[in-house]
Amino acid sequence: MLMSPGSVRPRLRFLDASRGLTMIFVLLSHFGLVYFTAPEQQTWRAILVRVGMVATPTFVILSGVVLGVQHYMSRASFGRIKARYIDRGLFLLLFGHLVIKLAIQRFEHGGSELYITDVIGVAMILGGVLVPKLGTWFRLSLSVVIYVGSWLTVYFWQPAALSSETIKELLFGSLTPTVLLGVSFPVAPWFALYLASSVLGERLADMAQSGSIRRSWSELALCGACGVSATIGIKLVALQLGLSHLMGHVTTALLRVGQKWPPAPLYLMFYGGVGLLLMSGCLAAEKRQWCRRMFSGAAICGEASLFVFLAHFYLYYLGLYRLGPGGPASGLVYFILSTTALVVAAHVWQGQALNRIFTVRFPAAYERLPGSVRRLRMDSVPVLWAEQPR
Repeated sequence: MLMSPGSVRPRLRFLDASRGLTMIFVLLSHFGLVYFTAPEQQTWRAILVRVGMVATPTFVILSGVVLGVQHYMSRASFGRIKARYIDRGLFLLLFGHLVIKLAIQRFEHGGSELYITDVIGVAMILGGVLVPKLGTWFRLSLSVVIYVGSWLTVYFWQPAALSSETIKELLFGSLTPTVLLGVSFPVAPWFALYLASSVLGERLADMAQSGSIRRSWSELALCGACGVSATIGIKLVALQLGLSHLMGHVTTALLRVGQKWPPAPLYLMFYGGVGLLLMSGCLAAEKRQWCRRMFSGAAICGEASLFVFLAHFYLYYLGLYRLGPGGPASGLVYFILSTTALVVAAHVWQGQALNRIFTVRFPAAYERLPGSVRRLRMDSVPVLWAEQPR
């Protein structure tokens, strides 16, 4: 989601720029939540939150794409990259969770939740281990099975025990959560999107290596447009048939574009489609040299996106929250000033190469293990439907 553990050459800068621009949607959503808190400002709050829904599926798609690109371009040395993925995933699960928790604990009202960084941390660890073992078609099929299975579990599994309910909400989510907060991100459906996106990453890397830039742009744009138009078409048919007004939690949720926890198909299709259109626009801007200064700034923010993501919680939830509620005019001023501060901080952060501190030093610890222990790593697992190296 928020970063790439290893550098790949040639680097696809449009992915960095896409991450940087996607951060704007994160900032819009969270700004609306912490600033427009008065009852009469509910409309502004709802608009910004709804617009900001582009961020989560786009970040997960970008994270999976980066994994696919790195796997395609570094097959021979992917063991080293895999260790970095595990390292960064552990950092997100341990330190990333704590950093966010300290900033927003007053807003959780004593409850617990999985943040999107937790889910991406798990996805990075599993993805780094599994992607080298699974062929592209197997990965796509597995993604569909995991996603469909997660919604079937939401519908059919109604556990009575608290421990079972906790497992259900952590892995698959619930439409009526009792253990975690309602805005908690379940692992399984988001990992399915991450795994499927790694296939898209390999496809983009293949086309980049062969020089098929126009084809890359057209395929990204086509996929994005299909997702958005299909969502609109399904919603129109559902309205025509009266399905949107059917009673029943699952039926209603599956037909809601705004159903984010757990993520409904229409939510992923629409907002993920917008994210793919954003990526295609960034690819066109990179190749045609449009808005070069803006593109470069977005790419730098994308490289430092984990820092920006963590920092904005403290700026918003501990700072701007004290200034609200306010009107749209003052909100616009505060948003521009806060965003500018984060962009400047991102440039300083990246200029000092401070992403290196986001580590639990897993690769170093791994290399110090005895050889007999290291030989028990996942490399010994049989390869499943793997393709021959190109």
